[in-house]
Amino acid sequence: MSPAFWPRTASPLHALMHCRRSILVMSLLGLAPCALSSPAKAGEPEVPAVILAASSALRATAVSGVAPVLVPPSAMRVDPGETADQTLHATDPDGDPLTFSKTFGPSYMTVTTIDPGSGSATGSIHLAPPIPTDIGPGSASVAVSDGVFSDQKSFRIVISTTPPVLEQPADMSVTEGGSADQTLTATDGDGDPLTFRLVSGPAYATVTTVEPGAGLAFASVHLAPAEGDAGTTTADVGASDGIVEDVKRFETTVARLNHSPAIDSLLPMVVAPQTEVFQTIHASDPDLDPLTFFIAGGPAYATVSTTSSAGGDATGVIRLAPTLDDIGSASAEVGVTDGGLSATRLLSIQVVRSQPSVTCAPAGIIQEPPLRRVPEPRFTSGFRAFDASLAPQSFVMDDIDGDGVKDVVSASNDCGIVILFGSHGGTFSRSLRCDTGGTGARAVAVADFDGDGIKDLAAPNESSDNFAVLFGESGGAFKSPVLYPTGTKPVHIAAGDLNRDGRPDLVTTDEENSVVSIFLNDGSGVTIKSESGLATRRLWT
Repeated sequence: MSPAFWPRTASPLHALMHCRRSILVMSLLGLAPCALSSPAKAGEPEVPAVILAASSALRATAVSGVAPVLVPPSAMRVDPGETADQTLHATDPDGDPLTFSKTFGPSYMTVTTIDPGSGSATGSIHLAPPIPTDIGPGSASVAVSDGVFSDQKSFRIVISTTPPVLEQPADMSVTEGGSADQTLTATDGDGDPLTFRLVSGPAYATVTTVEPGAGLAFASVHLAPAEGDAGTTTADVGASDGIVEDVKRFETTVARLNHSPAIDSLLPMVVAPQTEVFQTIHASDPDLDPLTFFIAGGPAYATVSTTSSAGGDATGVIRLAPTLDDIGSASAEVGVTDGGLSATRLLSIQVVRSQPSVTCAPAGIIQEPPLRRVPEPRFTSGFRAFDASLAPQSFVMDDIDGDGVKDVVSASNDCGIVILFGSHGGTFSRSLRCDTGGTGARAVAVADFDGDGIKDLAAPNESSDNFAVLFGESGGAFKSPVLYPTGTKPVHIAAGDLNRDGRPDLVTTDEENSVVSIFLNDGSGVTIKSESGLATRRLWT
């Protein structure tokens, strides 16, 4: 039955519901506020009152309660007589349709709702400044509304005919651990203040706006590379008036931080007039740079040459060739350089009148001597005599330069160690004399003392109560001698693994003390000496 034909005896509750529907419609139309209630019958609960607000905005607030969100518009630039447009975006969590509007701004600005959507809406800002229009920056604001709530955002408008111009930066160079700076300059024909930034580039580069100006602006590029940043790269910097940015690229070059090379200590040298003496020297460079030796100062008869340089290690030879006018004490400053930094050592020189009756043979190419006939029976029908320098005492045979051919290593009483490098066919290709830092070498030992796979040499210096170890380098070269003290007057030396630890040890016989000194090669740097006349010393320091 339709409610209009309910009998008078119908339930009061039905009538109350009909009344409530009518009042609700009137209230939603904003006609009048109302309050509905129903008296409770005996045994029935009381129905609470329903109150409707007269304002539609208040009713929407009660239903929604969430405002829309407007995405902030970007700044806009436009020339007089031209147009510019920007799309607006907004969202509403309640899914309400949205409307865009202009809050404030220039007269040539209009805002249009393109799609009100159902929770996601789009609109448009349109700029059409006439001619003439004042040049310069301005501001405007747009809003979005769901009919109850709204969100408003401001943005910048620039009427301009000229964007900013950034002058081309110069390329920059700096060394690791150092710093470099360059001033950036930019102009703006509209007199806008400008800001600068590093668009892209290395982490060690920064850009700071120094003076934004009013048409003329300045900034600074600062480079501060750390060790490990060496190399060449590019950086992009920009100058912006808030609307348009001018970007320029330049190159940065970071040079590797150079470390000074080091030259090993030099042994004092004694030489007689009108003779020659040599000393092999060694230097190293932590940057693995190629090295060159030089004489920084000293007598004219002192010269130095670089014999090898690779991988940060270099060897050279000092040559002394004094005359009779050079007798006396002198010193020379021997240096090594990597092309940028250098290091020097002082060399002590004594030119004395006495001289050996025979001069030590210099190193060099060996000329094959003539064949000498000898009576039979012999091993062969003749022999060839090769120069082993002054007073050779003993020799060993070993492959010193690793070419698969045995070489002869001879201990010379007054000329250190002489090596005759063997060649195929039983002859020799070249010779090398190595200074032992003293005289009286009666024996020589060959072994790999430092475990680098290259043969090293050891020989006693009878006159100075020590022995020398010459650590080998590739190709049959040797570093400067390292001296170790012994007993009095060492005359012989031998190498072998005495304690079975896999490292060759050394033994010397000390003639004056009638003792044998044992040097155990364990690298600990500890020296132990027994009380029985048998001396035990560690090899390395």
